[in-house]
Amino acid sequence: EVAPERAWEIWQRVRQVRYGLTRFDDVLPALELLKSRGLTLGMISNINRDGNELAFDLGLAPLLDFTVPSIEVGAEKPHPPIFQTALRKAGVEPRQAVHVGDQLTSDVEGATAAGIHPVLLDRDGNHPDYRDCPRIETLPELPALLETW
Repeated sequence: EVAPERAWEIWQRVRQVRYGLTRFDDVLPALELLKSRGLTLGMISNINRDGNELAFDLGLAPLLDFTVPSIEVGAEKPHPPIFQTALRKAGVEPRQAVHVGDQLTSDVEGATAAGIHPVLLDRDGNHPDYRDCPRIETLPELPALLETW
């Protein structure tokens, strides 16, 4: 057992450790298809580093119109400022936006609170019965889902 203050201190230190990320194989083809349909694409991340650098490292930069890392906004998902910044950068109203994410609280609840349509990306099948928003297991399912809206 750890006191909440100590746990917070540990968490802050862990968040400062640099680590690498790997892109899932289905990401580029799905984003290329969405981009070819004229959609504005952005990335919101709670990662504590430059969003453009992250997009470049993951090979996403040519497909993204903007990035919104929490370090830039001073707020993390699920808090409204990070979603509001993304909406501003995209130049759209909340009802015109879709946020795809894999976390129920950070992504689904955060997007919903901001008035954005959430989509749960449940790659590991952790939430098979989740029905509060559309649920997909792979990113290539997203274009077909968007066509139904």
